[in-house]
Amino acid sequence: GSADGGGLEDYFELLSMPLEFDVDKKALEENFKSMQRTTHPDQFATKSKAEQEEAAELSSRVNQAYVTLRDPLERARYLMQREGIEENESELITDTEFLMDVLELQEKIETTKDQKALSELHQEVSSRYEKLVDDISQNFKLGNLSEVESSVKSLSYFKRMLGSVTNKLDVD
Repeated sequence: GSADGGGLEDYFELLSMPLEFDVDKKALEENFKSMQRTTHPDQFATKSKAEQEEAAELSSRVNQAYVTLRDPLERARYLMQREGIEENESELITDTEFLMDVLELQEKIETTKDQKALSELHQEVSSRYEKLVDDISQNFKLGNLSEVESSVKSLSYFKRMLGSVTNKLDVD
């Protein structure tokens, strides 16, 4: 219900998914599409204004739930919020080695023109991203929320870098 998770809507329940970090992407998509069909405006064309508004509101919540659960970073943040842990954006990563590493990678992405080199960078960033997602998954299973919190911060950097390198690969 809405009592748990600090008044957060239960996105897992809304999309009939088990409450865990590891999500069956295919099932998630199927449940989402099925919910989309049942809340589609066409289904409510002959219904009252109130029912139409209710359907539109539910449809919007279903979309938000899907967007959140589909993305590992957003899903992890959401699960942390459910545990009452708010991400503190101002609480920066203090691991200087990690930060130097990230800055170096970002610089490489920005300055690299060669497609082959960009492709290799994409591979590297992508595998580091996947590794962080695996770490988050393991730590959720073990209940190590402080580890999850730290990996979530790192993952947000890698998600941005993955976006940058993907855009450069597509553009050039």
